[in-house]
Amino acid sequence: MLVANSACTMWGEKKHPGWSAATSGERLENLFWEEVKKKNWTTLEAHVGPGFVGMSPAGTSDRAKLMEHLRSMDLKEYQIGDLRTDLAGGNLIVTYTLAAKGTLGGQPLPSPLRMMSVWQELKSGWVLVAHTTVPVS
Repeated sequence: MLVANSACTMWGEKKHPGWSAATSGERLENLFWEEVKKKNWTTLEAHVGPGFVGMSPAGTSDRAKLMEHLRSMDLKEYQIGDLRTDLAGGNLIVTYTLAAKGTLGGQPLPSPLRMMSVWQELKSGWVLVAHTTVPVS
């Protein structure tokens, strides 16, 4: 009995799969926000498509504007809720509510927000090709 119990913890804590093993919309979104939180800009930028299109109350954005926006963010914690993923061809469309704590340009982050992301599967992995942010009214 003792041998069986010790075998359960022998291999340590199970690690969460990274970008290369992500297969769900929820995992992609969590990876995205973890990179923002850790300020891993090179890794994050590799997962934003070159033709990225974004829309928010501030207007439309491209890849460069998105990265500039994210770099001005100091994300301390976040929570994803009301998540739904739909498959459309080679794309995942993910809708969810994001509750976040931190700052954006020195001001408190607006929270909660409704989000919609479109992830496209390429040979190199999943990339974000479109994203919409809408404040919860």
